[in-house]
Amino acid sequence: MDSKNIIFYDISPRPPVEKNAHAPNPWKSRLALNFKGVPYTTTWVAMTDIAKTRIGLDVPAGRKFADGKDFYTLPIMQDPTTGAVLGDSFDIALYLNKTYPGGGDLFPAQKLDFDYEQPYILIPLSDCSNKEFPDYAKFNMNIDAAFTAHLQLGVQGMPFNPATEEQTKAEFVRRAGVSGWDDFALSDEGRVKLLESLKNMLGDLAVLFSRDNSGPFLLGSQVTYADIIVGAWLRMMHVTFPADEWQQVISWHQGVFGKLHDGLEMFAEVNLGITQSYNLLLKEAYSDLIMSFEIYTGSWTDWSRGRVLGATLTLSSKDASLLLAFIAAFVTVVAIRLWLIIAFTTHQFTAAGGKHDGLYYQRQVILRNVKSAPAAAWLFIQQAWHWRGIARSSYSRTLPLALFCILYSVGFAVLAVFSSQISDSASAYRLLRSPSCGFQIPSEAYQKATFDNQRASLYSKECYSNTSSPMCNMLPTRQLEWASSSVDCPFGGKVCLDTPAFKMESKMIDTHHDLGLNNPPKNRLKYKRETICSPLNTGDAFTQYINGLEADSLGWQDNVLIRYLYGKTMNGTVNHTHIYNTFGRNINIGYSTWTFFYPYNSVWQPVDELLVPDTDMTLMLIAPNSVVHLKPNDDPVFAASIPMNAQGATGYLPDRWVSPIACVDQHQLCNPNNEKCTPLLDRQRLVENAMKDSLALNVAQIVTAQRLMVVLWESSLFHQTIWTQTQSFLRAQEKVAGITGQQLPSNQWEIEMSALFNTTLANLQYHMMEYAAGSSVPTAVNITEPWDDPSADSGWATAYKNMCYNQRTKETQGTLNFSILGLGLLFGLGLYIIVLSFILEFLMAWIQKWLGRGILRARRWERDATLQQMRLLYEIQGSGDWKGTTEDFPCTVSGEYFSHDEEVISSTTVEVRQAGPY
Repeated sequence: MDSKNIIFYDISPRPPVEKNAHAPNPWKSRLALNFKGVPYTTTWVAMTDIAKTRIGLDVPAGRKFADGKDFYTLPIMQDPTTGAVLGDSFDIALYLNKTYPGGGDLFPAQKLDFDYEQPYILIPLSDCSNKEFPDYAKFNMNIDAAFTAHLQLGVQGMPFNPATEEQTKAEFVRRAGVSGWDDFALSDEGRVKLLESLKNMLGDLAVLFSRDNSGPFLLGSQVTYADIIVGAWLRMMHVTFPADEWQQVISWHQGVFGKLHDGLEMFAEVNLGITQSYNLLLKEAYSDLIMSFEIYTGSWTDWSRGRVLGATLTLSSKDASLLLAFIAAFVTVVAIRLWLIIAFTTHQFTAAGGKHDGLYYQRQVILRNVKSAPAAAWLFIQQAWHWRGIARSSYSRTLPLALFCILYSVGFAVLAVFSSQISDSASAYRLLRSPSCGFQIPSEAYQKATFDNQRASLYSKECYSNTSSPMCNMLPTRQLEWASSSVDCPFGGKVCLDTPAFKMESKMIDTHHDLGLNNPPKNRLKYKRETICSPLNTGDAFTQYINGLEADSLGWQDNVLIRYLYGKTMNGTVNHTHIYNTFGRNINIGYSTWTFFYPYNSVWQPVDELLVPDTDMTLMLIAPNSVVHLKPNDDPVFAASIPMNAQGATGYLPDRWVSPIACVDQHQLCNPNNEKCTPLLDRQRLVENAMKDSLALNVAQIVTAQRLMVVLWESSLFHQTIWTQTQSFLRAQEKVAGITGQQLPSNQWEIEMSALFNTTLANLQYHMMEYAAGSSVPTAVNITEPWDDPSADSGWATAYKNMCYNQRTKETQGTLNFSILGLGLLFGLGLYIIVLSFILEFLMAWIQKWLGRGILRARRWERDATLQQMRLLYEIQGSGDWKGTTEDFPCTVSGEYFSHDEEVISSTTVEVRQAGPY
């Protein structure tokens, strides 16, 4: 996606959005954008999120309810090139007309004399005052009023997004000011009357369209914004009205509104862009997938790191916060107790007999009695200051200790703060848990396939490139690596076009590292897929124009219909593959694709030239239809070099009506324990071959292979990726505005095949995860639990069950991981320090006594204790008869009383000696 593209915000309908987009005001802007040919990307917003989106983009509500409350609606248009952000369809049209002159004038002068006497309408209408082109603004308001008055005819048919349908209905009820959804229902009589009213209103409007009969628009063949205003409401009616009533509408008044609807078709392309990227799939698929499983909390082993390093503890956000707080407190306690060990060791190392100065004795007392490094640091600094000029080298004897205490304190303070980062050393993965574990069988296969393919297509666009989308952080690995090369065509005869085939080959995909099956090495598998694609020849041997009586019988002239002869269809009863109608060039539509696959189906039997043993095949027929290229290109599939002139401009028509591509897939499984592999095979024979004794798979590997086989049957073929999005999967379609195509590179077909290969790999990633996570598709899903099969071997059943508990993900859901080894080392070393700090004094005293060495140091430690210093003070004074001179707590022999007289203490004679060695 070009970061400079306009971002267009529309209300998300039920998928597929290109079929069900129906909101009229966004349609006005979409038609105007396409008319101007401006590149843009659509972001779909749930109705319940409109207010939040406008507020987040700082776009005020453009209208208000009758009670003065803000009325938030869409569209919004954001132009990164200029920084403009607009939230009203009429303002958007004005902006486009000024800023992007290409495509034509939206507001040519004309007479717009349609007035509608507005009944009481609950939904606020656009303000037409103070607008440039006031005639158009007034016409816009009157058309909105006229169609809104008949909105009730289509309300029940609005295709709301199933994920938010109930909330959307409630919001719609609130906006309309009615009591409930059923209030919108019409009786048969009421519906007939309202339809008659609509017919009369359209009759008044049809008068304006009858003034110029040179085309379907108000100015004949010239499109204006007034046509777009009406056409946007017709788009809504086309989607929401019952089919028979819509046919009535487009037939009324000589079919004027049917012609207008068809005339605007060329500007009605629904540009998907990042459609599902940030609001539809990112919000519904990505978020729903997260909600479909929970993260396991408890201890487990991440086998990527081995049994010891991989031992992991996953905790919820609440429990992790408590553990981190405890770790911080624990580190603080360890710091205090380690200081006591250091102080004791330093005291004992420096304790010596002989004579010393007062600074020495003070230092020893500080080491003996101060219980924290910060307090000791402050005392050492003060000691250096007060002993300056008195004791020798007072600074050098105390400041190094002060500096050590400061560094020690800062170091442990930082350690306490960063102890919260202890989880960073743990595994980046989590294990998931889901009550929906097992093989997922949807009740609506098409809906699930559509959902899966849109999700995989989106994921491959976002994550198989270098973007930083949040959806890339959930799967076990961001992308599966692969390489491409040019090779010879794999097909026989002259069926291949004269151009090299394109080979795409994945690297060996590890079921543990790449697909997230958390297993020890002995239970892992490696898998590889290879796809070779080649454009096909459309010469006379493979195409046939339908002429003569056969053409007459089908109701067409000669050379309008073309048969493509790449095999029989309908179980061999039809001798061609497809018939293309060349009238497709005249109906203003973009690319179409038809796709077939082989083997294991009865729809298509390829010609012999296309048969390649041990492969799965996809045939795709790509028709450019009405696309006209601005510049020629020589891509083998999308080639356009036939010049044509239209309104003075030169364009280039495609070289071929239909461009076929055939692709063959092969797969390979390997046992990494013995490095034996299957040959490259089709998906059916792959697992059959892997089950042979030659590969020597254990039970866990066999059930993993079975799980992979199910996934390959669901999503490995290009056909399975294309069939739900035949008009939207092509990257070339993203470069088409209306029916005008931008220049394509000469390897566009390889870009398309690469995108399909990425999508199939993304589908592989998601589908492998679904076994344990459950499906997030918004339809009913039946779950097959293979371990409950009574005929299953108990070992297999256990292995299938174990796969519910070993799926890794990068999604965290707020949990935190801790390395059990890291926690063990932290708490083990910390507890060792704490215990040692309590027993070290006694242990050293016992050792010194046992060895008969260092007894003097032990006595110095006892003497320097605070309570012993106090005892000595009183004994010098002659106060009390003391015992326990070597104990921590000296006591008097009896409970005698004595005075604490400072004058007596200060008058006591103490021998003072000249300072000696310290």
